[in-house]
Amino acid sequence: MNSLAIAMCLWAVLVPSARADGMVDISADSTQDTLMTYFPNWRMAKAADFTIEICDDLSCPGTPDCPIVGVTIVNYGTALGGAGSDITNVYFNLVCAATNQWATLTYAGVWATSTGSHPAWTWDGSLPWAADPNDAKNGCGGLARVSVYADVGSCPTDGATVTLGIAYDDAKDPDYPGGLMDACDYNMPWDYYSPRQGVRKEIRYALKFTDQDLAAPGDTVRYTIYYGRPGAALAGVVVMDSMPPDTHYVVGSGAPTPDPLWDPDPGPPARLRWTLPGGAVAGGPTSSISFSLTPDWGNGEVFEPGSGDQGAVEASRIANTANVEFVGSGCPSPTMTSNVADLSVRRYTMWMVSDQDILFAPRVGYPDDEVVYTIYVHNPATKTWWNVSVWDTVPAQLDVWAPGYGFDDPCTGWTMTPSGCAAALPGKLTTGGTTIITWKLDMPPGFTLEMRWKAA
Repeated sequence: MNSLAIAMCLWAVLVPSARADGMVDISADSTQDTLMTYFPNWRMAKAADFTIEICDDLSCPGTPDCPIVGVTIVNYGTALGGAGSDITNVYFNLVCAATNQWATLTYAGVWATSTGSHPAWTWDGSLPWAADPNDAKNGCGGLARVSVYADVGSCPTDGATVTLGIAYDDAKDPDYPGGLMDACDYNMPWDYYSPRQGVRKEIRYALKFTDQDLAAPGDTVRYTIYYGRPGAALAGVVVMDSMPPDTHYVVGSGAPTPDPLWDPDPGPPARLRWTLPGGAVAGGPTSSISFSLTPDWGNGEVFEPGSGDQGAVEASRIANTANVEFVGSGCPSPTMTSNVADLSVRRYTMWMVSDQDILFAPRVGYPDDEVVYTIYVHNPATKTWWNVSVWDTVPAQLDVWAPGYGFDDPCTGWTMTPSGCAAALPGKLTTGGTTIITWKLDMPPGFTLEMRWKAA
């Protein structure tokens, strides 16, 4: 038994008006809640898990196994309640060492709570414990879990948010508000001024994802589009996707295969289309499609087909959405647009660090204060980049030209004189300021370049 359970049991003993059989408190376990999005007609999608902390029975002599006799689930989100709306049914599953029982809740209209009025679902049946809840051998052993599930309506509000959790009703029972009770007449949660809430969900008809956030020209990026099945039996589903600028579709990558002459349609813009069968309404994220594209690297479309005439601009954003038409759904909006799937173009990543945060001005008899800068350049791409030049501008307050400063030449140490070991000719330009010029080289895929220079 944890310290909270012990403290709460003592509280129940010391305060005569408390009604308790030992169910102490409930808390949401968000780590069990991995499903962050609902789709239309998704049946029994998990909303949240709640843990019940149990200590020994205190106020029901002779009835050590007081059963749970009621549960209330309140919707704290913006989605509506009731049949035919965003959330149509709510379930809970009580799990302990000897009990695993399901129950369906009934829509109870709007409940008034301290946080406002919210749609609620209630259940008034009875779920007995297998034995005394404090009996670790036969009962729940001090802990039980209530898992909350929900059915999403046939034509819900796209983008609506839902948070389902065990809550309380101040107006119904101001003295003992609660959303979970038992035969000993104890209501939960005990600390009803802090309503227990599930994890926030969002209802979407279509979602689109990429398998990476950054890509270099020539890299392959995989997109996946998930969609539900709203309304009644569908005549069909049509998915349309337009290729962003400076990208190419990887021919043959569509799964399933796009429609004839849409693999892709040249446009402009180039487009992909899938016409898919409808059939009976089914639950869950019933279907998905996927395809691949690559950012252009610009070797000239005639010279190298698929490369594009110009490369995708460094640090540019590739934003892409998909449109899904649910033919014959009967919903007010039969066509939905997915979220924006974002991708940023990076030929290489580059960062720079120094070994000093503060430099002190030299005095007579003391050596100059030094700073070493380290530059890293990484090519994450699947392509080799040719004639990559890296340079750095020297601040006016620093000197890299005095003896003992300059590049970290692996052959001769800190020098501005090329030894033949460096990849190019270090030097300086005066046009537009003093600039160190360093390596000019090819960078194969996965190559990381590290270079250092020291100044005073």
